[in-house]
Amino acid sequence: MIPWPRHPSLTGSLASMPGMGKARLNSLATKRIHTRLDLLLAPPSGYQDRRRIVTLKEAASLPEGTSALVTGTITRVRLDWSKPNLMAELSDGTGKGALWWFQGLKWITPSIRAGNTVIATGAVKNWNGRVTLTHPEFWKMDENDDPASEEALGIFPIYENLGSLSGLFRRKLIDSILSEIPPDLKVLPKECLDRLGLKDPLELLKIVHAPPKDAKGDLPKPKKSRAWMTLEAYELMFWRLAIIP
Repeated sequence: MIPWPRHPSLTGSLASMPGMGKARLNSLATKRIHTRLDLLLAPPSGYQDRRRIVTLKEAASLPEGTSALVTGTITRVRLDWSKPNLMAELSDGTGKGALWWFQGLKWITPSIRAGNTVIATGAVKNWNGRVTLTHPEFWKMDENDDPASEEALGIFPIYENLGSLSGLFRRKLIDSILSEIPPDLKVLPKECLDRLGLKDPLELLKIVHAPPKDAKGDLPKPKKSRAWMTLEAYELMFWRLAIIP
């Protein structure tokens, strides 16, 4: 019931976006997702806390399956096309770990070289007493890069796979959509929002998918977040207004 703006950045078809082939469009259509706004109205399933880089020693003490953000230097690379798999040993001075990939080797291998310093994030596993991350996201760092300034840090939404549409591609798709929404596009008049000290529904929708990196405290489930619950309150308000004679 929220009267979302009729703007191309919201009403545009997902078919016009890069990488959206027939299989991915069909996967979304099964969930009644056809437009950019439709995709934004499907909240994340959770959030990944990447506000702090942990050492490999710290990562080794985390429960298996816990998401962690680590950084270190690649000391050895082993590529086996017959399996296929790619393994990169990682060291940060406090311990050693390993990054593993079993898919997408053609695109990943050129970026994985001994001597490279990387930031990597993924679910922690313990293999033979060593921390391992399987299919981690990673960013190569130059010698003078500050890890704290990297795009790897922050709070990141987690999305479920929808058929051939992976959760990671879905996140990139939503990031692209959010970047194209004009900053002055609003549902309600700015003067009204300022007077009442409220956030616009469109701003709340952006927060659901891109929480502030400096947010404090424990992370709520997306549907229990203040932004999503305020959106539900707006929805109820507009529904009530619609049925008033």
